[in-house]
Amino acid sequence: MDRRGFLVGAAALSGVLAGCTSSSETTGPGENASDGGEGVPPDISFEVAALREDKTLPARHTCDGTDISPELIMTSIAPAVDSLAVVFLDTSVRPEPFVHWTLWDLPATISTIPAGVATRERVEFETDAGGVEETVTVSQGVNSSGSVGYVGPCPPEGDGRHVYGMRLYGLPEAPDVDPGAEWSALEPALEESSLGRTVVTVWKENEGPST
Repeated sequence: MDRRGFLVGAAALSGVLAGCTSSSETTGPGENASDGGEGVPPDISFEVAALREDKTLPARHTCDGTDISPELIMTSIAPAVDSLAVVFLDTSVRPEPFVHWTLWDLPATISTIPAGVATRERVEFETDAGGVEETVTVSQGVNSSGSVGYVGPCPPEGDGRHVYGMRLYGLPEAPDVDPGAEWSALEPALEESSLGRTVVTVWKENEGPST
């Protein structure tokens, strides 16, 4: 089947699935949810390896610990997807979400993103890509704290539970966005070219003083 045929078939299937799949980042904590839409492949999914049953992350992935990024495991990537991007947002913050992590230029053949990705604009890590161990070089952007790379959940003390969305975008090609870009530059590039996106929801409530 050619690319056009695949996308048309995927769109039809996504319509069938629309009644049983949530597109909200706040109603399905810890679940994968594919956003509906024309031409969206239904099979884009991943897992946050460290996510607990209560949909929280261990302290080492938050401001309560060493604050390193969690391992992400790709479970299904549609054949039409050539490039991936990861975005981690605190969607409880208004009017704009708090950006915790943006990562792009990921080849769609990778099976994992390891924990503890270095906080640099261009970073290398070892991964399994298409059954072959290799080093990939990816781009990261500026988070809402003003630093590059990952910064973990850290809601203000007494602010109640915050809801975070770990998004995985499937793209036909890597976005034309410079490393170190802010979310305001990356977001339109992702939304305009995205074939589909899936979200894993994470919860965090700060029981102690905020750092």
